[in-house]
This record gives sequence, C-alpha cells and structure tokens, in this order.
Amino acid sequence: MVYSPSVKYRFATLQSSLFFGFAGLIGLILAVAFAFFYAFFSAYCEDSVSNRQLNLCSSISESIDAEILKMNTVSMNVVYSNLVSENLRDYLGAGGSSPGRVGKWKSAGTIYDILWSIIGPFQTVSQVNIYTPSGAVVGAGMYNALGEVELRGKSWYAAALALGGSRYVGLPERIPSLELRNAALKDHAFVPLARVFSSSKFVTEGFVEVLQDAMTVFAPAERARRINPEIEVYVLDAEGRPAYPLEAEGSREAARLAGLAAEGRLVPLRMARVPAEGGPKVATLMRSEYSLWSVVVAESRERAYLPLRSFTVILAAASLAMLALGWLGTFLAARGLAVPLTELKGALAGMDAEGLVDSGLAPPSIGRSSVRELDELGLAFGGMYGKLRASTRELVETRSEETKAQMLALQSLMNPHFVYNNLATIGAMADEGLTAEIKSMCEDVSAILRYVSSEAENGVTLGEEIAVCEKYLKCMKVRYGDSLSYEIAVDEAMLGVVVPKLVVQPLVENSIQHGFELSPPWRVSVRGSIRGGLWRVEVSDNGIGFDPEPLARLRSQIAEWADSGKLPPLGLGGMGLLNIVLRLRMLYGEDYVFEADGGAARGARVEIGGRVDGS
Repeated sequence: MVYSPSVKYRFATLQSSLFFGFAGLIGLILAVAFAFFYAFFSAYCEDSVSNRQLNLCSSISESIDAEILKMNTVSMNVVYSNLVSENLRDYLGAGGSSPGRVGKWKSAGTIYDILWSIIGPFQTVSQVNIYTPSGAVVGAGMYNALGEVELRGKSWYAAALALGGSRYVGLPERIPSLELRNAALKDHAFVPLARVFSSSKFVTEGFVEVLQDAMTVFAPAERARRINPEIEVYVLDAEGRPAYPLEAEGSREAARLAGLAAEGRLVPLRMARVPAEGGPKVATLMRSEYSLWSVVVAESRERAYLPLRSFTVILAAASLAMLALGWLGTFLAARGLAVPLTELKGALAGMDAEGLVDSGLAPPSIGRSSVRELDELGLAFGGMYGKLRASTRELVETRSEETKAQMLALQSLMNPHFVYNNLATIGAMADEGLTAEIKSMCEDVSAILRYVSSEAENGVTLGEEIAVCEKYLKCMKVRYGDSLSYEIAVDEAMLGVVVPKLVVQPLVENSIQHGFELSPPWRVSVRGSIRGGLWRVEVSDNGIGFDPEPLARLRSQIAEWADSGKLPPLGLGGMGLLNIVLRLRMLYGEDYVFEADGGAARGARVEIGGRVDGS
C-alpha cells in the first residue's frame, strides 16, 4: 500500500501556484518592511516631538528663572543695603526723635534714589516697594510710593513672613492703585517677589516687594504661542498653582494639568498622552530646580504626529506601488515559466497515433522561452518525439506484416477445406453418372479454384466473392437438382467493397454440408445491403439450424481471442465460422459484424459485415 499525503491547498495551474506563492511571499516581505519602517519612524517621530517639547520647556523655564533671579537679586540688594536701613529708620523716627516733615521727605528721597540705583537705568524690574511692619511704604519704579497700606491684605504677606527671610514668588496679580495712576497699565498683571528683612539682632524691620511685569516674565511663552498657535504653554508655581496663561480658560487648563501632575500621570521630563475635550494631547512637564516653577508644553496629538501620518501615507503608497510591481513581475515570471510547460503539456496531449504514424503531419513543438532549461527540455522533447515516431512507424509496419501473415494463414486453411468438399461432391456425381453436369461443374470448380488460389493479400471485392458463391450454388444445383433452390440479392452499391477472400462462400457451403439433413426442398438465401456505414451479408437456410452448444463454444472462443489477442490453434477441422470471424476482426477491429442464430421459421442464419471503407 502506497501512502499518499493529502494536499490541503491546491491551485488549478502551475502559473497560479507560482503567482500566488511568490505574490504572497512578496506581500509578506513588504508587510514586514512596512511594519519595521513604521515602527522605526514612529519611535523617531515620538522622540522628535518629545525633544522639541523638552527644548521649549527648557528655554521657557530658563527665561522665567532668569527673571526671578533678577527680581531676587534686586530684593537682596535692598535687604543688604545699609543706606536703605538707615534712611528707613530716619523716615520712621526709630532713633527716638521725630524727624519732622522735612526730614521725612529727605529720608524718603534718599530711599528713592537708592532704589532707583538698584533698579538701574534699564529698569531690570518694574517696581520695588519697602514696607514697615506698621504698613508704611516707600517705593520706586513705575511710580513713587509713599504712604500707608494694609500690609496684611497683601497676597504674599503670610507666606513671606513664614519663610523668615527667604524669597517668596507669588502668582501674577493686578494692582488697582497702579491702574488708576496709569490707564495704559489697565488689566496688566505683575509677578511679586517678597521677603522679610531683619536687623542685625534678627528683629523684623520690614518687607521688600519686587514687582515684574508678567508679560516680561512670560515673554518666551508668549513668543512660542505667537509663532506656533498650535503649541500650548502653561506655567505652574512652586505650589502647583496656575501662573500662566493669565486668561481664565488657560488657567483652567493649567489647573487640570497640575491635577494630572499631582496624580502622577504627567511625570517631569517625560512626554505623556493626556485626555482633552478636543482630542488627546501630548504634553511634557519640566520643573526648575532654582525657582521650583514648572513649565508644561502641550499640543494636539494629531498635529504632533502629523509627520508620522504623512510618512505612513507615503510609505503605504510606496508599498502598494512596490507590491503592484512585484506582483506584475511575479505574474510575468510565472507566465514565462508556465507557458512553455503548458505548450509541452499540449504537445504531449497531441501525441496521438495519427501524428506518430503519419510522417506528413508536423510534430508538436514548444516555443522558445527566456529560461534555458525549458529550451533544453523542448529540444529533448523534440528529439524524443522523433525517435518515438520512428519506433511507432516501425512497430505499425511490423504489426501490419504480422496481420497480413495471420490473414494469409487463416485464408490458407479455407483453400484445402473447399477443395475436399468439392471433390467429394464430384465423386458423388460420378457415382450417379452425371457426365454433363460433372463437366459443367468441373468448369465452375476450376474457376472457383483459380479464385481460391489467387493472391489476395489486400482482399477481394464483394462482387468477386458473390460471383464465387453463385458458381458454387450452380454446382450444388447440378448435383441436387430441384431439391435445392437458392436466391442471391445483393445491392449493386456494395459490390465494390473490399472484403477478406472466402468469407461468404464458406457460409453457403456450411448451409449445404451441415444444414440439409432434413428432407428437401432445401433453400439457401444470400442477401446483402449497406446500413449505418456497414456492409452486411446474410446467409440463411431452412435446414436443421445451429446446435446451441457448439454455437456457445464458438462465441466463447471469439471472446477469449478478443481479450488475449492470441490466435487459437490453426487446424483444418472446426475452423469455418471461427476462421471467418477472426479475419473480419483482424481487418475491421471492433467494427465487424457477426451474428449467428436460427432463421425466421427454422434453419440457420449467419450475418457478417464490416465498415464500408474497409479501414
């Protein structure tokens, strides 16, 4: 038992197998390449966005730190200025004597001058104010301040007092008193930096407040938003409160981001994806080590990854184009391989018997291909076909000669059989003294013998065969007289058909020799016609008919020979009907006709025939 594994997937043709196989491989390679390049560029794009946001955060944070550093420097210069302390004490009358109005104005003027010198000609800060614990204020900058204020109402008071001399930077705030003095500063916000300054005995002498215009502090953030409106910048103070943008909507978003940072969803120096109403955003947070203020840069994730989307579209288009070109190349290559093989298949299918025998027909050919091995295969097939054609012709000629030899051998068995029968008939006529009849019969027998002994390798015409039958029946008529009657009715159209010699006459002879064991009269009928492209000759009599057992044995012999193709042993006895059948089958193949049965009333009927063309 041979094991044959089952084929799960099978394509109809070699071309489809090659095409789908290589097309799938190309598609897989392109898919892997697409995934690799997409992952690589996605990581690159993410790094690029993260670095851009980090750089912007760093730039804005450094600028804010620089402004706070300037404000802190100014405050420290005020705190450590002895002239400021002395004149402040004179202004307050701290020495125990009242300085008077003139003295106060003189001390305040000195403080103005000192503060202006600290602020500098380029006005590094917007305003510097000095507050006493009782609420008296002296200030310089955008305006000269002199008077009394409610110190506890200041936003920075409690925090600065708690820090005990360390700086405190508050959130941007508006100054109504300043807006009243200068309409141009309406809706202007200032960032305050405040600290406590003490005497050498660590007694609190007052507070220093440094104000800087918020637009100056957050100028880099404003510039970044102006250059790229898609970029969002938020600033949180050291306590995580929104400091920038100043508008209410921006403050709400800054507060939301501060909440995310507090929850750990927005980690410093690491870009994160954050939810938003208009779609997800990517944001980066950076906290200054100097001011402890935080800068958050955010932008729409869709916009941030726009280069990735554009690259994906271009990569997809390029991949599809490469896939189409790859599939086209695969199709052409598969076709280049499959077409010659298809032609070879057609050539093999065209190797029929007619093409192998008929030298006039052109042999099947395979066109040239672009593959050298296929060309060599085509040349090998042409050589093989030529050798096969020569061998086939030789075999056909050999079989033809063998068939002719077998036909002649079978025909030779009929000759002595006929001679013996007719000599016996003449002997019987001589006993009866039928001299004239013997003479006539001898002439007919002589003609019959000439016919029987003549060369007829290629057969005889049916007309010649019927003529011999008629001479034989005349001989028998001479012998039996009125006891025998016969009838010959054959279409003239079939008289020229070539048939094996001695196929009809032995049937007539068998009717007389074996069928007329009953009392006369005896009748023999020979009829011929063409039906369905076959010539048919029927010989019938009114004799005793066929014995079923010999007839069954005859049919068995015919079937055995048809299966094996081997001739039965040749001999003179019992070869009449079998001899005729063998020669008909050898000439006509499966298209021969042989029927043997009883007649219409009684007697025997034998019908033989074959193709009209005889081939």
